[in-house]
Amino acid sequence: MSDSFGVRSVLSVGDREYEIFRLDGLEADFGVSRLPYSLKVLLENLLRHEGSPLVAKQVLQKDL
Repeated sequence: MSDSFGVRSVLSVGDREYEIFRLDGLEADFGVSRLPYSLKVLLENLLRHEGSPLVAKQVLQKDL
């Protein structure tokens, strides 16, 4: 799995850990705070699947 934007992180809740993709890491370059919540959810999902045949870094950069 690719993390070319450097936003992958781990969230610890009790004794469990969850892989998350922090959108605040994209704020300086892309201003994602202006996006509606529903688009932020979709963007996080795209970041989660980056590197798959359907989601390339270039596509994400172009659309942001």
